[in-house]
Amino acid sequence: WAGMAAHASQMDLSTQLSFYLPLQTAEAGGELVLFHPPPPDARRAMEQLPFARAHEALEPHGFTAVPVGVGDLIMFDGGRWNHRVTTVRGDRTRWTIGGFAAPGPSQLFHWS
Repeated sequence: WAGMAAHASQMDLSTQLSFYLPLQTAEAGGELVLFHPPPPDARRAMEQLPFARAHEALEPHGFTAVPVGVGDLIMFDGGRWNHRVTTVRGDRTRWTIGGFAAPGPSQLFHWS
């Protein structure tokens, strides 16, 4: 983004991280799921799939549901780990704050 050009040269964008902080959890659902990477021989085929089919194809390779509560800060390499949030169920709304971060030589840059 043009507004970040001055900072981008100071960041290590090969390690861009995603983060989110739950402010209110849902009654049910709304969980972060990280899919385990497929074996190397299956990765190329996975990359060719349309987005709508990717999670279904990744599920057999395993996944981890990450339990989070209000105030838990979750930070992970969202560009390298396929992930999703499960469907929220119930009357209580799920509220989160999220964004991206990348390390610099002497500080952590963050934006959303």
